[in-house]
Order: sequence, then C-alpha cells, then structure tokens
Amino acid sequence: MHAYYQQHPHRFRAEHPNLVLRDTPVIGRAMTFFVDQSMYGLLSRIPPEERQAAAKRRTGRPYTFFSEG
Repeated sequence: MHAYYQQHPHRFRAEHPNLVLRDTPVIGRAMTFFVDQSMYGLLSRIPPEERQAAAKRRTGRPYTFFSEG
C-alpha cells in the first residue's frame, strides 16, 4: 500500500486526512513500561506533551504516556 500511495498521494490525503505520507511505511511508534507505584509516580511528572511511552502499574490498570509523533 505504501508504494501505491507514494504514486497516488492525492488518494492518501483524501483517505487518511489525519496522517502524513512519509518516505518510509512506518506510521508511528509506541512503547509500554510495566512499573510499580513509585516508578509510576515519577513517570507521572513528565508533561503529557513529552510522553513517549505507556506506563502500566503491575496491577494491570493502564495509564497512557503515549505521544503521537
């Protein structure tokens, strides 16, 4: 699909207005850390706009630290 959209960027823009067509087929990245309460407290201090990963307490309840980009 990436090769097709490289040849037809107008179709990509019409079908995916919130994405940017780049030179590689990679859309984004995500990472998850499973942490204890004290580490979660430290990671929570990172401003939301700078977060690059998801942190989950060992209890399994998710806390999002993902930043699109």
